[in-house]
Amino acid sequence: METEIRYYQLPLINIPFSEIISLESNEYKTVICSEFSLPDSDGKCLISVYDTFDLKPELFNPEKVNLFFGTVLSESLPKRGKDKCTLISKTTKNIKIEDYPHLRYTSKVRDSPDGNWFYTKNGDYYIFKAIETEFKKAKHLESISIYGDWVIRLRIVIELLKKNIKEGKININIDQIKGIAFNILKSEPSLGRLNEEEIMNGVNNWVPSMMFTPLIEDIPENDRGKLKE
Repeated sequence: METEIRYYQLPLINIPFSEIISLESNEYKTVICSEFSLPDSDGKCLISVYDTFDLKPELFNPEKVNLFFGTVLSESLPKRGKDKCTLISKTTKNIKIEDYPHLRYTSKVRDSPDGNWFYTKNGDYYIFKAIETEFKKAKHLESISIYGDWVIRLRIVIELLKKNIKEGKININIDQIKGIAFNILKSEPSLGRLNEEEIMNGVNNWVPSMMFTPLIEDIPENDRGKLKE
């Protein structure tokens, strides 16, 4: 299927890096993402975030950069307002629906070996289309939860923290990470109308799943975005 892929600079200026343990020296302003619309999906997209912090757009080559984490299901990136994303290029590719990433879904006990595990494929990212599977086959997949630009910014910080934890630079627990996430979401202008309880609900909804998902560098390349055989 001929698919238009759009590449954007996503702003990161709202992230209070100077207040985040082990990330105080970071001064990232932008990151490059790709977006393409899913057919018959009411505006949903697949978005990939690349390890391209503050890269000049003219130097960006999608064939020569790595994903920062797996491709996720998302609302379309904002094109106006304070958090608008800047279009830097677009192209058309033939993408088969069979090449769309598999996404995980769990019921009963979320993101736990004791949960009931399912996966979705071919762009049918609906719970009623989920196919039953096993924990060990789907635990590395991205979640079926729908992202937005503010969720992407939160995920970027979580991935940076996970890398630093892995490298032994910091030793923090889930409650400390949730505290960091709370401050990040409070810094988001688009969430300004939410009270602290609502923001904390968002933290509790997103952070455990993000922490559960392995770093992309720890997932074998052939398994990225696909159910393990």
